[in-house]
Amino acid sequence: MRVIKYAPDYCVDTYGDVYSFKHGPARKLQPSAGWTSKYLMVTLYWEGKVLRRAVHRLVAEFYLDLKKGQVVNHKNGNTFDNRLQNLEIVTHKEKLGGICDEHINN
Repeated sequence: MRVIKYAPDYCVDTYGDVYSFKHGPARKLQPSAGWTSKYLMVTLYWEGKVLRRAVHRLVAEFYLDLKKGQVVNHKNGNTFDNRLQNLEIVTHKEKLGGICDEHINN
């Protein structure tokens, strides 16, 4: 597990699970997709701020060295599968190309 640097009461693992240590022993957070997002999101609370983060971006940030402006792709197309082995960093062009290929093949 890796500590989320900007919210150190939380950790993320390679399976895409996010844990809180805020009130004692580790507690696995339950991500939600919400109405408008196709990605699983978690809410983190740190220093009076509410931080809403996509789980796949947390995994990529702390295991794939994701930088600001980079794009994360789900290799198998399942946006709820946030395991490290299913994630890769790609360019915007590569991501859009993959989306177009999916629609053409379906």
